[in-house]
Amino acid sequence: MSWTTKLDLQSARAIELYGHGHITLPKSSFEQLIRLEDQSRRKRELLLFTESYSIGKTKYSIMGLLSKPDKKEESFFDITYRRASVSESPKTVIKAETVLEKLAGLKGNVKIFCRTTFSYPLNEVVCIIPLPLSIGDGSNEIFDEIRGIRLTKYRGEDLLYSAVIDCTNAGKRSKRTSEELNLSVSFEYKSSLQEDLPQDSLRKATEIARKFATPKETT
Repeated sequence: MSWTTKLDLQSARAIELYGHGHITLPKSSFEQLIRLEDQSRRKRELLLFTESYSIGKTKYSIMGLLSKPDKKEESFFDITYRRASVSESPKTVIKAETVLEKLAGLKGNVKIFCRTTFSYPLNEVVCIIPLPLSIGDGSNEIFDEIRGIRLTKYRGEDLLYSAVIDCTNAGKRSKRTSEELNLSVSFEYKSSLQEDLPQDSLRKATEIARKFATPKETT
């Protein structure tokens, strides 16, 4: 199974997905990628990769890095999918698709840290904590509203996931229709490298996000 190159964040109301982890990567595989990137820079310790794509009218970008394997052939990687295009990459930067195909072909398991940010119109979702929360009648000299909060969920001593909920500030308190509810969820999980990690991470993040913000029912 290959990893998704064109991840559809828009359909999940996500604006960014970030992930990192450590994998077992043969040095020969890393050297092959380096040769594809730039024949003159084979001694590099980090491999950068990037790519832009579109789904419908929505533009996206992928950016990431892969470290040179150490003596135990352990390599660090991180990758970001973002709802925004990037300027054209230099010819010496390898395409993300090439790196993802190489990683998807590896065997073994990986522990992934994932952070995904979602954005919803404030008037279209029901938040588990109704933000913004007004404090009193405005006579408080320090602050008038609570517009953000961090929530965590544990299983025993282990953190299962955390969520940061934040309302954008539209300037005037009376105008809420243009405000956005931003929700960032973070978690770790173990997976086989044979799975579609980007798509699987987005699915898990969406499931967690729905615990904190759900679409309003239409009548």
